Amino acid sequence: MLRRKLESTQSECDTRLLELQADVRELNQTLAERDTSLKQTEREKATLISELTEQNQRLTNSLKEVRDVRVHTVKEISFQSDSVQLGPHHHHHRRRRRRRRLYSPGWALASSSKCRQRPLS
Repeated sequence: MLRRKLESTQSECDTRLLELQADVRELNQTLAERDTSLKQTEREKATLISELTEQNQRLTNSLKEVRDVRVHTVKEISFQSDSVQLGPHHHHHRRRRRRRRLYSPGWALASSSKCRQRPLS
């Protein structure tokens, strides 16, 4: 009778061990799937951050170009306003000064009154 009880207990332990091993395999599989999903999410996040950083840089550059054009336009309007107010006898002097400004290294714009603009990205 003790032997039967021992065999029964051993059988129950073996069955329980098999169940627990199956649970461990299932949990390991679930963990591996979540790990894979997490890695994929991290890759997508890194890609998105990179894309947004590049877009931010392009927008910053475009904004700088627009500001430069605006500054040039305001100076050009101011020059034209000054020329009109001073009259024709000061025109020659102002024209030379205007050319110097437009050809100076600080100006990335065309020397005519029309500004060259690059298309925005």
